[in-house]
Amino acid sequence: MRSAIASLVLVAAATACARPAPPLPPPQPTLAAAPPPAITDEAAPPVASPEGAAPPTSAAPPAALDLPAVTEPPTERRYYGYLTLIADFVAIPFTVRWALPDQPITWGAPAVLAVPLIHAVHGKPATAAASLGIRAVAYGAAYAIAQDDAARCARSDAFFCLPMTGVFALSMAAGLTAGIDAGLFGWRDVEVERWKTLPVLPTVAFGPGGGSFGALASF
Repeated sequence: MRSAIASLVLVAAATACARPAPPLPPPQPTLAAAPPPAITDEAAPPVASPEGAAPPTSAAPPAALDLPAVTEPPTERRYYGYLTLIADFVAIPFTVRWALPDQPITWGAPAVLAVPLIHAVHGKPATAAASLGIRAVAYGAAYAIAQDDAARCARSDAFFCLPMTGVFALSMAAGLTAGIDAGLFGWRDVEVERWKTLPVLPTVAFGPGGGSFGALASF
């Protein structure tokens, strides 16, 4: 009996081993995960802000700042008009001699030429030309008036005749030209001497998006 049961078990096991295994199911296709959608500034969801608070705004980047380049050294105004006043004062005796009758025109050269030369020496040729033109007209007119007044006195039968018109004309010419040259033309712009001792200068510039601080160097 036991042998018969064992034989049945062996036959069942052999039958199970001989039966072919069922085929495996076909692989299922896998779905690739889609990338998350990119969020841009325009599509970004609005951020809730507290009541009464201004909505946040994106700050614009600071614009590029053009720093000024050092092209010329700084200058300062200096006065040299006292030199023209000294020249006019020295020219007074020559002008008086020039106003006398029958005198050569060379006596009037100091009053007409000295001050324009001072302007030219100080590096102002345009001012020197303007001064020369003003003095030539002013002293030329005054000299003509003085000569006419002196001739009138010479023809006069009076015991004493003083050519006051000529004296007044020369005084006006001297005062006018001296005031213009000393007060108006007696200035010039010179380079600041301390500029060369400051090779590095700080600079500050401001723009729409901010500011900048830097230094400019001179070598």
